Parts: sequence; structure tokens; C-alpha cells
Amino acid sequence: MSFRDDADAMRARIDELERELERVVARSERIEAERDAQREKITELERELAVLKEDPKVAARMKENARRTKEREEKERREREQADAKRETERETAAAKRRQSADFTPWLKILGGVLGVGVLGFVGYEVCAPPTWGGSHAAPSLGLVDLGTTPNPAPIQGTASGERSTPPGCSGSIPAAPQLVVRSAAPSVLSFAVQASGDTVLVVLSSDGSTYCDDDSGGSSNPALSSVLPAGEHRVWVGTYSGEDAIPFTLAITTAPAPDAQVDSTGLAPTATPTHGEQRPTPMPTPFAGTVMPVVHASEIDDRCRGYLQPGPSLVVPVEEPSFVRIDGVGSDDLVLFVEGPDGTVWCDDDGGPGTSPMIAQLFEPGSYRVWIGTYAARTTSAAYTLVVRGSPRSQTIEPAPRSFVAGAEIALAAGVAASRDDRCNVLVPAAPSAVLDLEGYLDVTVRSAQPGTILRDDSPTGVRCLTSGTTTWSAGRHRVSVAVDLESGAEASDVTLTAGAASLVPYAP
Repeated sequence: MSFRDDADAMRARIDELERELERVVARSERIEAERDAQREKITELERELAVLKEDPKVAARMKENARRTKEREEKERREREQADAKRETERETAAAKRRQSADFTPWLKILGGVLGVGVLGFVGYEVCAPPTWGGSHAAPSLGLVDLGTTPNPAPIQGTASGERSTPPGCSGSIPAAPQLVVRSAAPSVLSFAVQASGDTVLVVLSSDGSTYCDDDSGGSSNPALSSVLPAGEHRVWVGTYSGEDAIPFTLAITTAPAPDAQVDSTGLAPTATPTHGEQRPTPMPTPFAGTVMPVVHASEIDDRCRGYLQPGPSLVVPVEEPSFVRIDGVGSDDLVLFVEGPDGTVWCDDDGGPGTSPMIAQLFEPGSYRVWIGTYAARTTSAAYTLVVRGSPRSQTIEPAPRSFVAGAEIALAAGVAASRDDRCNVLVPAAPSAVLDLEGYLDVTVRSAQPGTILRDDSPTGVRCLTSGTTTWSAGRHRVSVAVDLESGAEASDVTLTAGAASLVPYAP
């Protein structure tokens, strides 16, 4: 190749590199311009956010959202810890059972050989391994609590100690003998709550041989537990978590009647007489006030659910035709709702209503629906609540006929029964719109309502909007409007008045 050819090739390569450099520079400038635009957008959003924060209602909602986020994170943390502890307990229990079976099987075979029967020859009986922890039937150090004589016993004082290990799956150490024997003449919901200056544990051996234990469910390192226990004598130990001695404690024992029907494998008694009987849903809210002693873990029934329930239902809701039904739980405690349909379908909720109140709003097909109300956290004392039921048949929720809406017109919209949740606006809306309005052109529409928590949900040609009292411009076309209620307000929706005027802003047409 000649020198001229080399020079031409070099110039061509230089030209190619210069073009590539120009493309890189242009790309860099474009990226930098996009970054500048993003910075400007972020700055604008920050200014808007600062303005919004000055609005007391927006500030209150942001504060409430932050609080609920913190509570949700704390709940998730507790649930993870409980799930980990449960899995560890199950592993330890399974290992203990395997050890018990291995130790007991040779003796069972010897007994079978002596009696001339095989291991499976004990027809009608289940062979159980011997207890893995001794001292179960030693005399109590403090004495007897007879619930037949004192159904509401006074708190009992004693001293916790850690002389021996707890049963498999339980934490800490317990005294060699139980401190108490609690005698019940009939199946009961029994609750035990310990208050102590140190870290204590609680173990209860039921009359049927079942063992219950707890470490910190009572808060501040205090144990507590509740369960449906059969008639008979139940032995109670209060021990220490780390084995230290002489921790003074006070033990409170409360009791409630057991359900009047058999408890199934989930711990519920669905056929028990409901606390508040039956109530058909009506458009007017029907409240029921009471107290609940929750002992059944809802997640053991359905892993989507949270909280604790009493064994028997609180209410039965009979539905004669397809209906939109809404059920609310209201109280000073963090409550939960659990509903079982006639076909076994389960609905549950924790914070679906205002604040931490539960709310279930569903279309119920004909049948009987059993409702349980409980608490998010385990308790050893009753929690007060108000259960509110309302609803209306689907046949009564037909969409109204369209009507024209022009400047100068005024329309009054009645608040309907909230039937479902709209997460786009964080509101509860009725099953059918309150009105269907046709606008021939743009209008300024003034919304007026007597209740601050009332929201007008406008399903417009340009999308869904949620409007409070005030004036906004509405586009031409069909608007399906519903009188809704703000979930955060906890109030009932009030009637709304719409007044139409000439539009302040219309599309430009030269």
C-alpha cells in the first residue's frame, strides 16, 4: 500500500472518530438536558408538596398515613417473629415426639410380646408417649382457685422461680411444682395474665393433658395466654425466662362461658349461638355493642387473616337475595373482622375502615353469613366494640337514567349506602351512581355538602376524579357521579348539591 493510500485511510478514520465524538457529545448534552428537566420537575414537586403540607387536612392525612405505615411495619415485624417462633416450636415438638416414640416403642413391643398382641393390636386406643416433663401433678405451692365458687377471682400474688426446664417448645424455667390449680366445672374461656418486675414465663397444663405456654404476649416481658379449656383441674406455673429466682408476680385470671357448640379443628364454633343473634342487612346502619374475649388465632384458619377471635360468632347475617353488605367494627382497640359465607368462603380485614378500624364491603349471595369480631393483638381481658351492619339488595341499585345538565341547573344528590372501596380516591362508594349527567359543553360545577368527609366521585370522560366542596370545570360528555365518603374521616356521607354555571375555561378554537 502506498503512502497516499495510508494517508487517505488515516483521514477516513479521523473523520469517523470525529463523527462518533459528535454523537457522544450530542447524547451527553441530551442526557444532561433531561437531568435538568428532571431536577426542575423535582423542585416543582417539592414546592407543591410544601404548599400542600400547609393545608391542615393534607397534613393530617400525611401524618395518619405515616402512622399507619409505621404500624403496618411493626405488625409485619411481629408477624415474622411469631412465624419464626412457631416454626422453631414445631421443629422442637416434632423432634421431642420422635425421641419419645423411639424411647417408648421397644417397651411397647415387649408388652405386645407378653400379652400376645402386636403393636397395632390395641383396637380403639391411641398409644401415647409418657410425659416428657415431670412434676406435672405435684401439689400446688399457693393453693386452689375454684371458679365455681369464685368465678371472678381476685389477683393472686406469688414468686416466680426457675428450678427446672419448661416443656418442649416453651421458653424459660419453671418451679418444680405448680403455684396454682384452677378448677372449672364446665368448659370455659380462661385467660391468665402475669404482671412482674422481671422477665417471666407462663405454663398451663390443661385437665386434658394439653400444654400452653407464653413468654411476652402480655407486653413488657410479661406472659399472658387465653384458651378454651375443658372442665377439670388446670395446673399453672409462673417461671423465669433466664433462670433467676424470686421474681414477685401478680396473676390475674378471668373467665368467660365457652361456646354452646362443638369447637372444630380451627378453634372456632361456627354453629354456636351468636352473641347478637341474627340481623338482616338494611340501608339504615344497625349497631351492636359488646365485648369480646379473643383466643383463636385467625391466621390458623386462613393465612390471609390477622388477629384473634372468640370461638363463637358475634352475629349471623341472613341474606335472602344478592345484596351489597357492609360490616364495620368500631372500638378503642385495634379490631379485626372475620366473615364465613354459606359456601365456606372467608373474608377478613384489619384496617380497611377509618384509621385502624376493620371494614368488609362485599356482594353477598343468598345464604347465612357468620361474623366474628376480634382484636389484632392477643388479649387476656375483654375488648369493647361496636359492630355495624348495613346493606341493600342488588335489585335496588339500578343505575339511574341519564339526565342533561346545563348552565343554571341545580341537582340534589342523596347519599347512598357505601358498598365498595375505591382505592384511587380512598373512598367508599355506593353500588350504583347517584346520578348520570350528560353535559353538552364545558361547565363550571359547584359542589356543596354539609359533611366534611363527603366526597363526590366523578367518573368522567377524562377519568375518575374525587371532588370536595368547591367549584371545578367539567368537560363535555357523560359523568357518572356518586356520593362517597372519605375512608379517613370515619364519618357518614351527607347529601350533595350540584350547581352548573358557565365554564371559566374552555378549549381554544381560533
